[in-house]
Amino acid sequence: MADTPSKDEAAALQLENLRHELLSLRRPFWRDPKAVGAVIAFLASFAVNIGQYISASKESIRKDRELTLKSEQWTSQKQQLELEVQRLRQQVQTSEQQARRAQVDIEELAKVKKDIGTWEAAVAESELKIANMRNSIPQFEKEGRKNRAEAERANLALQEGLLTMQQAELQKSTVRRAELEALLK
Repeated sequence: MADTPSKDEAAALQLENLRHELLSLRRPFWRDPKAVGAVIAFLASFAVNIGQYISASKESIRKDRELTLKSEQWTSQKQQLELEVQRLRQQVQTSEQQARRAQVDIEELAKVKKDIGTWEAAVAESELKIANMRNSIPQFEKEGRKNRAEAERANLALQEGLLTMQQAELQKSTVRRAELEALLK
C-alpha cells in the first residue's frame, strides 16, 4: 500500500495545490505565462484581422475605382460609337439622295438627248423647206403666178420664224445637256 497515498497525504497534496492556485490568483495576470500567452495570441489574431480588414478595404476601394473608370470608359466609347453610327447613317442618307438625284439627272439627260435629236431633225427639215421655198419663188414668178409667189414668201417668213424658234430650243437643249453631263461626272 505504499503506492496509494493516505488520506493525510492526499489532503496535504490538495492543500498544496490550493496554495499554488491562490498564489497564481493573487499574482497579476501579466505575470502568468498562460494568461500572457493567451493575450499575445489574441493581440496577434486581432492585429492580423485588422490588417486583413484594411487590405480588403483598400482592395475594395481599388476595385470600385477600376469599375468606375471602366464604366466611364464604356459610357464614353458607347457615346463615340453612337455618334459614329449617326454619322454613318447621315452618309448613307446623303448617298441615297445623291443616287436618286443622279438617277433623275440621267433620266433627264436621256430626255434632253432625245429632244436634241428631235430639234436637229426639225431644224434640218425647216432648212430644207426654206431652201425649197427660196428656189420655188423665182419659178412661180417666171410662170406668172404672183399670188402663189406672194403666198410662198409669206410661208417662207413663217418657216424662217419657226426655224429661229427651233434653233433656240436646240441651243437650250444643248446647254442643258452640257450642264447635266457636268453634274454626272
